[in-house]
Amino acid sequence: MKNDWYKDLVVYQIYPRSFMDSNNDGIGDLKGIISKLDYIKSLNVNAIWLSPVYLSPFKDNGYDISSYKDVSPVFGTNEDLKELFDGIHKRGMKVIMDLVINHTSDEHMWFKESSKSKDNEYSDYYIWADGVDGKEPNNWESCFGGSAWCYVEARDQYYLHLFSKGQPDLNWKSPKVKKDVFDMVRWWCEAGVDGFRVDAISYLEKAPFDYSPNKPNAMGYSFCMDICSGRDNTHSLIKELRKIFDEYNVMSVGEVSVSSPEELYKYSSDSRKEFNMAIPFIPPVVEVDTWSVSKMKADIKASYEILKEDGCWARFLSNHDKPRQVSLYGDDKEYWKESAKLLAMITHLLPGTPFIYQGEEIGMTNIYYSDLNQYNDIDTKNFFDHEIAEGKSEAEAFKRCQLISRDNARSPMQWNDTKYAGFSKNNPWLGVNENYIKINVKAEENDSTSILNFYKKLVSIRLSNEALKRGNLEFLFENAPTIFAYKRVLGEEEFVCISNFSESIETIDFPFSNYSVLLNNYDENLLTQSNTFKPYEAVLLKRK
Repeated sequence: MKNDWYKDLVVYQIYPRSFMDSNNDGIGDLKGIISKLDYIKSLNVNAIWLSPVYLSPFKDNGYDISSYKDVSPVFGTNEDLKELFDGIHKRGMKVIMDLVINHTSDEHMWFKESSKSKDNEYSDYYIWADGVDGKEPNNWESCFGGSAWCYVEARDQYYLHLFSKGQPDLNWKSPKVKKDVFDMVRWWCEAGVDGFRVDAISYLEKAPFDYSPNKPNAMGYSFCMDICSGRDNTHSLIKELRKIFDEYNVMSVGEVSVSSPEELYKYSSDSRKEFNMAIPFIPPVVEVDTWSVSKMKADIKASYEILKEDGCWARFLSNHDKPRQVSLYGDDKEYWKESAKLLAMITHLLPGTPFIYQGEEIGMTNIYYSDLNQYNDIDTKNFFDHEIAEGKSEAEAFKRCQLISRDNARSPMQWNDTKYAGFSKNNPWLGVNENYIKINVKAEENDSTSILNFYKKLVSIRLSNEALKRGNLEFLFENAPTIFAYKRVLGEEEFVCISNFSESIETIDFPFSNYSVLLNNYDENLLTQSNTFKPYEAVLLKRK
């Protein structure tokens, strides 16, 4: 298998808790995923990324791991996972696992032992510090709000947690930590994993504890994530990890915190030997507040220019940490179907490796629960408290929560129009979106114009044309604020994607007579001869 085989993938991400419940306990599981493998294969994708299924107390929905080599009973057994791997491989697809190595659960054996004393076998597995004047070691704020430090009486010290207090950060200065984690990675490679999505990987090396450059917020804390992001030894550790990936020829995609294309290059250029590609993490509140068509175009162009000779891109608009893409970037009401298809075309026709998040392929939308108690996400509840502390009213704070909550992406998959959307026969762990009556797999499978059937065509076209997988990119109509257009070229093959990213009718000057239409997101599948684009119209052309 060639070393850059990851460039030929289209990856389907599964959030197991919300995908399919086989035993009707209200929680998705591995047997449920196994029962839907033929559906996933019907999308024409060739890889599945599985969000964490490891043993966990689920204080952050599985991203707090208490045993790296055991499946949580909530999801099934290790034998079920092997059956899932076998089923995926039998269908010609690859398996990508989530790898969470910045932190563990506070219920991991390592942490339980480390907490007991300052001189036991695991005492240096985590980051401990003495208090200052009876308080925390510094004023760093965790990702989920509040102090990034938590006191443990048995050691008379504080441990660092950049995320929730149930997710203590590992001490990567310890050779024992590095050896144990690297051995675990090899174990999963031997078990048949084809790739890893590496969670929250930008923070392995921490800043000195007396470094707090950020302005304190209303509660007196300085946000710690950018303080500890992208330090030199983090990159050195990733390069060591990459040697294991290369030994097994597994692909790697890092979830990284970056503020510029130059930082993205460090993580995902071939020459630096870190990751094959990277998923830049942008907090949902930042995207909701700052997103625009022109910004998206500029960001895509900037990252392309810096990586085009030497790297690859993870192409995605959705995942388990983001609002639903049709609600964030499109129009989930009047132009729901058209904008969902437009967003798919933009993602799948650019250079890089496309990722589809479960439900995206049927146009699932934000959930918009009516009460804060209906939300499960720890980040949503902490964000509400943060907004109140910043002076927002309860109504204003809750409205913001509805827009940014990670639960927007985590509501159960909508399979049909029966009770609980066919996800389970009992009340799910998280409420089902009320629009499941209209937006569900069964309804869309029987509709030739559906978003689901559009995705199937789009993925098939991408994977059967080398120019769309590996061709060069040239941007078109760069000065047109709502037109997002580009050309893909490889040898004699040339494709053009043109999208009207707005609710207005737009006219452009383009020699359409030289091209044939491969795909159009309007039901009639015809290109007008007037060069006029309807609201959210998108078309894929091939030069004759």
